[in-house]
Amino acid sequence: GSLEAASFQTSHDAADSVGYTFCNGRRKAAVVTDLGVVTDSVLQNVWGAHLLVVESNTFETAEYGGADSNLFILSRLADSYPNVYRREVFDTLGARTGWRVGFHTNRSTKSMLIATMIEAVREGGYIERCSGACDELATYEQLPNGSYAAKSGYHDDMLMARAIALHVAGGCQCRAERADASPRVSLW
Repeated sequence: GSLEAASFQTSHDAADSVGYTFCNGRRKAAVVTDLGVVTDSVLQNVWGAHLLVVESNTFETAEYGGADSNLFILSRLADSYPNVYRREVFDTLGARTGWRVGFHTNRSTKSMLIATMIEAVREGGYIERCSGACDELATYEQLPNGSYAAKSGYHDDMLMARAIALHVAGGCQCRAERADASPRVSLW
């Protein structure tokens, strides 16, 4: 089946920062990366999504209004929206497994995302038709230290949203779809 992607405006440091919805005619997923502020446009576009994936990087740093207050926002979102993406984490202090809301992009997860995308393209499981996204793919590179980034002066918002969507589509289940639908311990 086909997958339709649509973009919507978000508030971040890039001139044309956007989030995305992906719909296959039956189900809708929304991916929001580099979100600085939750605006009415964001809420309108993600409403009704079967899965909402929020990249949590900006919410987990003090630079964007304080990590505690931003984590509170993510926690409140998770409490009221059951289909928000949660990642499994291990709390070394409490020696237990729990969940955190959002996809956290770092050097390790970015490499994993890009490897997943490369594999999907090579196997014909993903074809990019958006010229803007293709432009971002053309300006993305692996750095000498093994990490990935857009070349200086370019952005990777479209590429990262698609890479996160591919990763999540490949192995994520919404809490409501898991066999054990009870929420695990939140580690914030």
